[in-house]
Amino acid sequence: MEMDKDQKLNDLFSQAQNDTPQVSFDEMQESFLSHVENPTVMDSATETSNLFTIKTWTIMITSALSTGIIFAFLHGFFNESTFPEKPITREQQPTLIELTSHDLTLLELEESDWIYELENPSIYQPEFTQEEWVEQVKEPEIINPKELTHAPLVFQEKKEKVEDYRFPMLTKEEKKMYAKKKAGMIKSWVKRDKVQKFIPLGKLEYKGDSITINPFYMSAAEVTNFEYRTFLFDLLEQGRKEDFLIAKPDQSLWAKDYPEYNQPLVELYFSHPAYNEYPVNNISRAGAEMYCEWLTKATNGVLNSKNKPRMMNIRLPSNVEWDYAALGGNNTNVYPWGGPYVRNSTGCYLANFNPEGENPNDDGAMHTAAVYSYSPNGYGLYCMSGNIAEMVWDYKDKSIIGTKGGSFLSPLDSIQINAPMQHVGIAEPNVNIGFRVVSSYFNNSPRDHANLNQREKMGYYDKYGEFHYPYLFDTEKKNYAKSKKQILYKASNYCDANFGCIQRDTLLFTQDSVHFRDISIQTTEVTNLEYRTFLVGLLEQGRKKDYVEALPNQDVWKVDSNNIMSRLYFSYAGYNDYPVVGVTQKGIELYCEWYSGELKKEYNSTPKQIQSMLVRIPSTEEWELAASDKGKYKIYPWKGETLTDVDGNYLVNCYPIEGNYSVDGALLTNSIKSYPASPNNLYDMSGNVAEVTLNEKGVVVVKGGSWRSSPSQIQLQASQSLLEYPLPNSSTGFRPVLVYEYHYAREKYDKDYPPK
Repeated sequence: MEMDKDQKLNDLFSQAQNDTPQVSFDEMQESFLSHVENPTVMDSATETSNLFTIKTWTIMITSALSTGIIFAFLHGFFNESTFPEKPITREQQPTLIELTSHDLTLLELEESDWIYELENPSIYQPEFTQEEWVEQVKEPEIINPKELTHAPLVFQEKKEKVEDYRFPMLTKEEKKMYAKKKAGMIKSWVKRDKVQKFIPLGKLEYKGDSITINPFYMSAAEVTNFEYRTFLFDLLEQGRKEDFLIAKPDQSLWAKDYPEYNQPLVELYFSHPAYNEYPVNNISRAGAEMYCEWLTKATNGVLNSKNKPRMMNIRLPSNVEWDYAALGGNNTNVYPWGGPYVRNSTGCYLANFNPEGENPNDDGAMHTAAVYSYSPNGYGLYCMSGNIAEMVWDYKDKSIIGTKGGSFLSPLDSIQINAPMQHVGIAEPNVNIGFRVVSSYFNNSPRDHANLNQREKMGYYDKYGEFHYPYLFDTEKKNYAKSKKQILYKASNYCDANFGCIQRDTLLFTQDSVHFRDISIQTTEVTNLEYRTFLVGLLEQGRKKDYVEALPNQDVWKVDSNNIMSRLYFSYAGYNDYPVVGVTQKGIELYCEWYSGELKKEYNSTPKQIQSMLVRIPSTEEWELAASDKGKYKIYPWKGETLTDVDGNYLVNCYPIEGNYSVDGALLTNSIKSYPASPNNLYDMSGNVAEVTLNEKGVVVVKGGSWRSSPSQIQLQASQSLLEYPLPNSSTGFRPVLVYEYHYAREKYDKDYPPK
């Protein structure tokens, strides 16, 4: 147990008093005279000894006089000031000056840092008002020196006025750290990196209503203490002290129910680096909304500086958006992770909640857990159930607020996806409540919509019928150059994750060499990004007429009354990995021709055994051979004759149940590789988008079915002609085949392929 502060201070003074000689001046004088009058008799009687004795006494007399004068001075000084004769009482204890955190920081600063602090004083505020200083002098506070060492910033909770509040103060290094964190937070939204997860267009059946969910982004995790502290300190940098007081957390709520047990959380949870990646809580609704506005403004500032369209409105999600995202692409899920159980096969809990009748720590956390704990759902979202209840608003009435997902204190039924909103109407800080943010595809400004339609749609016709070609920024040109490099790389690594071998087409032996051709099919459908890269390539070659002819017609989405998809599906980055649709046969042929030409340039630059590489539309026979894995499968391109696996998860994107397009996890198309690959590593050979092939007469035959096809229409033997499926449409895309022609020296071929 820590020693009582008063007693410890008394002990320190007593020790100092005991170590100092406490003699009076009269006693010292009497002792000195006695030594002079009665000198010590030396054992030796020689003349040298006598001389030495006189010399010694002379030195002693001089030293004693000096010492007496010094002791007399010190005796009077100590009696009048620091060390009293009688024991110290509480009233007599000296006044100790309390050092602020800013004072301690300045003690460690070099001269250059002092200059910086003097020239940049905006963030530093006095820790005491004048009235508080007066009170401090009257009744000094005795503190433990150990508490003056570096400790995390503690946010004051009681005084809510700017003139009374002691605002936290940052060192120069801490300022840099939080500035770097802010830049990272903005960058993640500008680039839409792994921290932000794309939630595709879909429908949700909610309380009898069939609701269309427009695509949006959602943060993969709940907002952390570190992120929220960055926001608060930036408010101070901007001089927004009133907003700071509104947004700051009330960490005293940790101790509301268990004051002794949770006191460490009051002092450390929000401020200590150990809790950086834990979800922020105990904040008001107004604080969370202010965070969203702050991040939106900061992100748009960066987008404007880069001359990019403003597409940010970072905000809290609605309750239906939250439910739809929590389902992770499977509308039958009870919990975000899928099945009906809260433990995995090894008995470990899959969320942080309050298991009834069990140890609260059995799920791996006594209170909250780090935001990336446990496994994510199908969209890559963490802790959608449990950990901290997340703020939402009612999709019909924004004035109705609540939370979804439950917290570390919630029972089992409260963490289910379809559980009703909890904490309804609560806008004040609460230990159970935090938040995560979402962002719509685009801003609500008509001007931003116009800019998006003109530039991002890769070109457009004006009202006079004149076509306007797109303008690309340098950054976009670099991105497309990178994409082109990746496309060519795929072809150079056939028979692996990018292309699957179908067959050896022809083989010709001569005395000196061997000629043969391999045919491979792309493992995925051609994506929007790949097709846009091809279009940019046409512009770079000056082929503007071919560009206009190859441009996909996105008005095909309007047949489905989906204007949003017609504006965004082909051009927006969120759909980069979705299969291209709205293409014509001529557009597909131009893509294959461009691809072949780029490969020819690539392989002519380096000597290889490959004589030529040709990209083309697959024949119907080649497509069926690949989809069936050379005849192994008769109904679907996977083992089995059902559309789901043993856990009930769909293996394909189609229209399995009449009236419900999204039961398989996608309302319309889905991104490539969203469903398991077939045994020969091909994706979406059935469903997603139907694929163009050519029969033996060169007539287009559409194979594989699409997101709008019934189970019978996606079977391997099913096909549709252009009379049934006229191009272009919103359900048809393509995947190419590669034909590699090799020329082997006979000796090398015999070595590589020895006879069996």
